[in-house]
Amino acid sequence: MKKSTLLAVSALSLGVVGLATFTPLTYAATAQDATITVTVEGQVGIGNEDGSALKDMDVNYTLSANDVKQDQTRTIKTTNNTGTDLTLTVKSKEDDASLTGVNPGNKIPAGTNIAAGTSAWGIKGGDLSNWTAVPAASAGGLEIGNDASRVDGVETFEITYGVSTNATQPVDTYTDVITYTVSQ
Repeated sequence: MKKSTLLAVSALSLGVVGLATFTPLTYAATAQDATITVTVEGQVGIGNEDGSALKDMDVNYTLSANDVKQDQTRTIKTTNNTGTDLTLTVKSKEDDASLTGVNPGNKIPAGTNIAAGTSAWGIKGGDLSNWTAVPAASAGGLEIGNDASRVDGVETFEITYGVSTNATQPVDTYTDVITYTVSQ
C-alpha cells in the first residue's frame, strides 16, 4: 500500500474511533424546589405632611368678644400599605367637646355656626365641606375621610379650624384636646 493511502486509512480509522470515543452521554434531569418566603407587615401611620410624628398641630387664636377666626389649617398625612382603605376620624379627648375656660363655667361649644356673634368652634376639611362640630369622646369619631385615593400608600387631609365668640363671651383661655385616629 502506498504511503498516502495508508495515511488516508489511518485518518479515517482515527476519525471513526474519535466519533465512537466522543459519543454524548445522557443524564436523567433532576430538580429541587426552593421556597422563598417574605412577610411584609402592615404599616398604618398618621403624621404631619413632612413625615414627622403628629405634632405641632396645636391651634392658637386670640379673639375679642363678638369675633371670628377661621384661617388656621393643618395638614395630616396618613400612611397605609395594608391594601384595605382606612378612615381618618377625630373626636374630643373629653366627654365635653366644648372649648373650656380656665374657669370651667366658661365654654365655647363645639358647633357648626362659626360666625361673629355666636360662640362656637369646629373644623372642616377632608370630606367635611362645612363647619362641623367635633364630637365628644363618648360619641365616637367624626369621619374626616378615607384613604382610598392614596398615592404610594399616602393620603393627606387639610383640616381648617374655626372659632367664634358672642358679644358676652367671658375673658378666659379656652382649650379642648382632640384626637385623630386612622383605622378600618
